Amino acid sequence: MPEADSIKTHYRTCHLCEAMCGLEIRTRGDKVLSIKGDEQDVYSKGHICSKGAALQDIHTDRDRLKYPIQKAPPAQQQQSEWCWHSATSWLLSVSNIRR
Repeated sequence: MPEADSIKTHYRTCHLCEAMCGLEIRTRGDKVLSIKGDEQDVYSKGHICSKGAALQDIHTDRDRLKYPIQKAPPAQQQQSEWCWHSATSWLLSVSNIRR
């Protein structure tokens, strides 16, 4: 079976709430096949809430942001894509964040 078609298992921590449950995510290429609790996770022990189980819906949502958006002045009523480098450079220039 070619590598692009192989099923891979990724172990991650859910970031949607303070419980930070362990996740086992099975994928084939860019497609999420399943999301379930990681039974080896010390804290969640294989349990996840409905938020964690819904991560696939968030991942495939057509309205999900996939890149930074620059807000335009109200008169223009449009937004434009930013590259990540430009967005982080702008953020650093207007904030007190230090590298």
